[in-house]
Amino acid sequence: MSEPKKVDRRKFIYAGLGAVALIAIGAATYVAMNPPVVTKTTTVSTTVPTTSVITTTMPTTSVITTTVPTTTVITTTPPTTWPKPEVRGKWEIHNFWVGSEKFKHDFLITHVKECLPNIEIVEVLYPDGEKMVAGVMSAILAGKPPSTFQSDAGYWLYTLLPYLVPIDDLVKEEGWDKAWFDGVKTLLTVPWGKIYPYPYNLEIRNVLWYNKSILDKFNIDPASFKKMDDFWQACETIKAGGVWPLVYSGNPAPWAIFPFHEGIVLSSDDKVIQSYYNRTLTAEEYKPILQQYLKWIDYSHPESIGLRWDEAAAKVYKGEAAMYLCGSWALGYYKNVGWTYGKELGSFMLPGAKFSASINGWPIVKGCDEKVAREVLKALSDRKFIVEANVLTGNLSAFKDVDPTPYDDFNREMYKKMSTPGLNIYPGNPDSYTASLRITLGEAIVSLITTRNIDEAAKKIYEIRASLPTA
Repeated sequence: MSEPKKVDRRKFIYAGLGAVALIAIGAATYVAMNPPVVTKTTTVSTTVPTTSVITTTMPTTSVITTTVPTTTVITTTPPTTWPKPEVRGKWEIHNFWVGSEKFKHDFLITHVKECLPNIEIVEVLYPDGEKMVAGVMSAILAGKPPSTFQSDAGYWLYTLLPYLVPIDDLVKEEGWDKAWFDGVKTLLTVPWGKIYPYPYNLEIRNVLWYNKSILDKFNIDPASFKKMDDFWQACETIKAGGVWPLVYSGNPAPWAIFPFHEGIVLSSDDKVIQSYYNRTLTAEEYKPILQQYLKWIDYSHPESIGLRWDEAAAKVYKGEAAMYLCGSWALGYYKNVGWTYGKELGSFMLPGAKFSASINGWPIVKGCDEKVAREVLKALSDRKFIVEANVLTGNLSAFKDVDPTPYDDFNREMYKKMSTPGLNIYPGNPDSYTASLRITLGEAIVSLITTRNIDEAAKKIYEIRASLPTA
């Protein structure tokens, strides 16, 4: 098989952005006719909600709904010690913290209102990230750019990169880069070279969350897993006892990549991992990884392929599955339904797993009221607030100069780990820089699940990944 041609990173980015723009124009036109839910608040705290919900042709489903009770853990308002600068203007935020995650949005908005009482706040909420990206693009092309939107450091950021304002000067002015954990700046700048989103959450990605009562029932202690064979034996024991050992999310399709990358790949030996990130694995070298992936699927709840991430988390909560590989945001979900870490809920990383993390943050969009947008980011950097916000979401703040006491046992351990000098952090979503790539890889993985054709899947994944530049 011939080696696919490598492309220059800059040409790749520019070409990708051009394709994104063409796709976005069509999506934006549709979105303009089907507006998302909008809440507008002013200094008198009035709300004007609309009832329309955005719909696009993206491969996603409707607004998140589950039958799991949602007992919100917010009992107090965020800290209000911010100096409250006399800033006036409009701040418009677009995000997809809805359904089981709505409490995260509400907590953030409450803090911004307290810190900047003289600004007008417009809240635009979407059922998922793909619809949010289309909605933000629609607003930009209509000449009405929002101030910010919920962004990772991959696909969502990449898609809208030409319309964003770098915040390197603000980062230096506020001294944030010196206050962040080592490695955070790298997560924010690769491959862009500049900082765009303010890092609101530091998400630990490759965590297996488990129902303690199920593992206790089968006398399984994850701390005893020394190699992957120990993990697979535990799965066999649980399955023989009438419970599905695992669950994953396959809706939308790119979520099905999670056990493949965060699970199998990051638990491989160093050479395989390095080759994977460099995109130099051959089709033949993908085959043993895909064989392990299918083993994961075979131990997973049969409804997994149609589940959204929080619906998959609910299977563990309801006792229908024992373990769920997901990022640290799943901890926020379990807290919100009433579970306590260390009591009903436990976690572990697979034997030999490398440390993987990603950023969830807020960039500034060109054409908005940048003065207000910058003041909001400053307010969000309040150390007491950012810790409390991340306690709610189940994540870790990017700042190391904070009091970690409010964190639960899991994130106090992650705080210690992130403080380790020279810690090697493997970025999550290494292939998420374009919508087409994200969807194509997801479809290749889902096709493997349904056809079980490892040879075909290995060839397809090799061709998709090897044709791209190293991130």
